[in-house]
Amino acid sequence: MQRFPMQLIPAILLLALAGCGGGDDTTPKLVEVTGTVMMDGKPLEKALVVFVPDSGAMSNGETDASGKFSLKYRGQDAGAAPGRSVVKVSKSDGDAGAELIPPTFNAKSTITRDVVAPGPNDFLIDLDQEKGAAKANIDRKPKA
Repeated sequence: MQRFPMQLIPAILLLALAGCGGGDDTTPKLVEVTGTVMMDGKPLEKALVVFVPDSGAMSNGETDASGKFSLKYRGQDAGAAPGRSVVKVSKSDGDAGAELIPPTFNAKSTITRDVVAPGPNDFLIDLDQEKGAAKANIDRKPKA
């Protein structure tokens, strides 16, 4: 039985890591995206908000106690890529990990928002569980 030369392990690891970049490492010009998520008229706390653009990587953020969120591109850089995005909202119960938000608003979401440069991009995501639909949402302008 042949033994694997242990000296080759670091070289193999370096080669593997070099290939993990996903190809295109160019980050688009990002714009700030903020907003508020409401469900049945109340702020939705500790929900994950994900903007999935038509092309490129997604941006996400978590809502605070007042339902407010701010997006980060690939979970790192503040903002999102300009263009149309599908919006998905998700929240788990924590203990069992069960999804608390209907699939209409996450896995099967048809909610879209247009992220524009230079902005502002402050969105109200108003979810209605009873109707299973997001109400007509109006992009809000920050108060001066």
